[in-house]
Amino acid sequence: MLVLLAQGLLLACLFASVALVGLIMAIRLRQRRRIAFFHPYAECGGGGERVLFLAIRAIQEIDPSIEILVYTGCQNLTGSEIIAEAQRKFNIGAYAQPARIRFVRLSLRVLVEAWMYPRLTMVGQSFGSVILALEALWRAPSQVFIDTTGFAFTYPLARLCGCRVGCYTHYPTISTDMITLVQSGTATYNNASIVAKISLLRRMKVWYYRGFAYLYGIVGRTASVICVNSSWTRAHIDALWGAPERTFTVFPPCDTTTLREMPIKGREDIILSVGQFRPEKNHALQLRAFERLLRRLRGDAKVDAKRAR
Repeated sequence: MLVLLAQGLLLACLFASVALVGLIMAIRLRQRRRIAFFHPYAECGGGGERVLFLAIRAIQEIDPSIEILVYTGCQNLTGSEIIAEAQRKFNIGAYAQPARIRFVRLSLRVLVEAWMYPRLTMVGQSFGSVILALEALWRAPSQVFIDTTGFAFTYPLARLCGCRVGCYTHYPTISTDMITLVQSGTATYNNASIVAKISLLRRMKVWYYRGFAYLYGIVGRTASVICVNSSWTRAHIDALWGAPERTFTVFPPCDTTTLREMPIKGREDIILSVGQFRPEKNHALQLRAFERLLRRLRGDAKVDAKRAR
């Protein structure tokens, strides 16, 4: 009885999903002049947001009549405020048609928050991103779906809904480097010390990573156009997704005009590192590298002093 009930519920869910996808496709056919960006944190003001808003500006320079959607979970700022803040932070000029930029508010952004998944975080966030993308496409279907935050598991869903899929990948969700670190027993941001110490846990995590990497490659290949931000990212995406003919390296836009105008004379001897405080940034490694550099410089200074005598 329970088995029959479970089968019935599964079939009902499958039918509802197919019906929903079909309805989205039917609506999308009437939206021929839309390009949508999947960017749940459009208000955050990081490097990824700079790429997003410059991409929007570039599209409007080519064709101002295209309606641009931004799928975002931001609820406390108006669209005009988000655009104005981006222009201020990134020194972006005026948009050709700001009225043609529409922010589609998503209520389920919490599903892609890392804190929601203390274990199997990558799987949890990937599954959550699919649900979030389904909400986005239901609220506002589009002809083109562009992911600019790295949620590759949304691509097959967007394809099923009849969208052409593009992406700009800043950092692969999983990489061969991550797998190597786990295999070597190195305790780091993606490998807890207890896992690094216990052989069985380490092997289980390697299997988990390899399985996830395999699925990541399958979903990534469903994108029609793949853009990456560096040769390092390109090497990993080529290895995992296996679509080099559709992959292009597009370096992040950097405004150097203001920097060139700053005076060079009178500056202090300071090395300034700018970056978000996220585990994968590995600031501790940077500190250790500079500590080693200072030791070497002190050693060289002592040698020079002895020679001077």
